[in-house]
Amino acid sequence: MNDAKNQIGRNDPCHCGSGKKYKKCCLVADEDAAQLAREERRKEEEAKITAGPARHDVEPDRTPVKDGDWEMDADVEDIPADEPQVTDRCGSWTDAPLRHYPQPPPIPDATPEVEAVVDAWWQRFKPVYRQRDLDAMHAMMDAFFAEHPDKVPHLHLHQECLLEWQVAMCKAGRRAELADRLLSLRRDFPLVYDQIFQYLDPTLATSLIACGRTEEVSGILDRFTAYPDHDADYLAELLEILLVANRQDDVFALARATAVPGACSSHVIGYGPGVPWLTFEATVPVLERRDASDEAVVALVQAYDALQLPFSHGMAESGARESLTNAFAPLDWSALDERPKRKTLTRLCSHLWIWLHDTQGMSWATAAFFADRLRALYFDNTLGRKVLRDPLAPSETAVQSHICRHCRGIYCLNGVKAFSLLQALWFLADFLVAAGQRTEEQMQPLRATCRNLHGTLVDAVDVSDDGLVLFDTFPEYKFARRR
Repeated sequence: MNDAKNQIGRNDPCHCGSGKKYKKCCLVADEDAAQLAREERRKEEEAKITAGPARHDVEPDRTPVKDGDWEMDADVEDIPADEPQVTDRCGSWTDAPLRHYPQPPPIPDATPEVEAVVDAWWQRFKPVYRQRDLDAMHAMMDAFFAEHPDKVPHLHLHQECLLEWQVAMCKAGRRAELADRLLSLRRDFPLVYDQIFQYLDPTLATSLIACGRTEEVSGILDRFTAYPDHDADYLAELLEILLVANRQDDVFALARATAVPGACSSHVIGYGPGVPWLTFEATVPVLERRDASDEAVVALVQAYDALQLPFSHGMAESGARESLTNAFAPLDWSALDERPKRKTLTRLCSHLWIWLHDTQGMSWATAAFFADRLRALYFDNTLGRKVLRDPLAPSETAVQSHICRHCRGIYCLNGVKAFSLLQALWFLADFLVAAGQRTEEQMQPLRATCRNLHGTLVDAVDVSDDGLVLFDTFPEYKFARRR
């Protein structure tokens, strides 16, 4: 994981050899290429799900993989594509009409007189900025803001130093001050803030949460609401932060504002991250029944269909029954003893989800988020049609391999996603002990894996990573509302 630190910085010389800073040369093109690659992978995975599992008449290769504890499972019972799990929460977007949605307005061109004032300020500011003297930077910025408020947009802080300044504030541990300054920038200079709000809002949310100002988080969702299809990747990051912090109402509010635009946007491939949580919100009243009766199945189908989403064909009754059965029917623990099948692992994740909600003070959405992190490990498609040899105690090699493949951002590890997996595994150990299926002594190897990888992640992620703040008390989960 340590190679995540060796990525090119925004202010480093560009890798193309032009001599320019990376942010002024190939950064945008590289981000676009990375986004396109992610969307292509997403389309490939959706195509696989739609087509269903491949069937072969030949005997599958049962040779174990050398660098992990994964092995082939010839008897995997795949879930039909038209029978989604409750925690899958996704719909078809192929028939959605394309629409245009508002985008942040650009900064207008400056007059020669304004450019002269701005250039003179930058000549004085650059030495201070290069030394990362935060107090001196703040003094100069505040003075300019007060004296020339109409000229602040023409400083183009979003291109020159705002992101680097934000990182420096995080590294200095000045999260409370960072939150105050970002809130002031949002309020007083929205044209500046909106140029890169998608980068700033997740860090602002984390900073408010870290400072115990969670009641203010709901007030900073307005940018993604105003520009609902602007940047799906950073919207996904913000949603994950809110989920980790047990902010279900905020998650649902963002989902309502962004789901349809994200799916119907004229320049977004696929559907946005708000879609699963919009459909999930509709199912919560049905989940409160905690049964898989015929009445509950019908209610789940009706709740989903009542949304009348332009990109969904509705939920099949068979899929709804499967989802509720996985969650609320008794779990056959004996099926987990040897080579468990896909359906058994799905049911295990669903029962973990219900247990987290019922016993750990988590919202339905946050409990589902952690259960889905475990499910993502079990069904890691990059490792082929395989299952863990012991899914109740996955090895450190397997977990680290999954993190390296699936917990990366554009240039570095996504700490929130990676730490969330370790927290999910820790919860799995708690669940197994509480259910009487394992002793605490038997769970020590899994707990050791979590602790070891937590230490590795702390060294691997950037110092400003939001995951370091959200999981700073690991393995103790600090956001549960104890009942």
